[in-house]
Amino acid sequence: LAIENMFGGGGNNYSRWKSSLSCRRKTSIEDSVIGNEWKDAQVVQSPSNSEETDVNSSIGDDEPSIISMQQPHHLEDLYVMVGPQERVYPNNVAVDVDTELFTGKMLLMFRTPDVDDDDKQASNNPIATFFKGKQRRFEFQWQFKLKQVPKGEVCFCAELGEPIEMGIIQRALTSTALRFVKKMNPGFSYYLSESYDRPSYLSFPVGTSMDRFTATKPGQSNIPELGKDIVENKESMQQRKKGKKIEWNVDDVYTMSFSSMYLDFIEWKLMNFPGLKPFSVNTVAGIQPIKLTLYTHGMGWDDLVG
Repeated sequence: LAIENMFGGGGNNYSRWKSSLSCRRKTSIEDSVIGNEWKDAQVVQSPSNSEETDVNSSIGDDEPSIISMQQPHHLEDLYVMVGPQERVYPNNVAVDVDTELFTGKMLLMFRTPDVDDDDKQASNNPIATFFKGKQRRFEFQWQFKLKQVPKGEVCFCAELGEPIEMGIIQRALTSTALRFVKKMNPGFSYYLSESYDRPSYLSFPVGTSMDRFTATKPGQSNIPELGKDIVENKESMQQRKKGKKIEWNVDDVYTMSFSSMYLDFIEWKLMNFPGLKPFSVNTVAGIQPIKLTLYTHGMGWDDLVG
């Protein structure tokens, strides 16, 4: 996937990983294949919210389709792309994803300014209602079944393809923010690159970094509904956050969510770090995509640990 924000500058061409999620200013998309990533995502529109619990509803679709729904006003400059021509509209319905490794659904939700508006129109917006009373700036939710079991630990990664050029002030801001992230996230690793030889990245183990993670056994009817708060057993969550390994299999339906109060995609700012004022993502990364993907150890990343 690729998220493109037309609000800022840009104009250069950037490569992306297949099935990566690129959060970016105005750019164009080129295909490239790197390593053994979870790739070749095909996305089609979910028929309705009521069918979100059927994780297999899209299996058998031969051709991906362009999702043509009206973009919410506050997100009109934000583009979510699947492949070079397919646009997914966030804050709407979940979309079907079918890759070589898994099949399921994904819902992207971004906090918009009307979340803090008390008028009736805002309160009738289900996404605005979801974010009310929460500090998070976005939440991504997935629901899927595996086609094959990952061979190593699964990690969630944010990657930059272009070298990072930072001055003294920018480097100080970045170091402070990364120390805070490392303290709050067991297993977090990073690498900041000043050359094209290898990418800069932030890596989070799925087991400890996901806000919520559930596994629904075959025959169980309590599959979480995307677009609502995902409920996880408190004891299970505590064990997972402490590093208990996930026992992946091809039978369970997995539902997980990832959110943050520290990155605002709409404003393109990093915020809410202790002792730091909000600052632009461009201050650190420049004008380039932020690519989000899932990967497993053994892909050549293990030696790039910060």
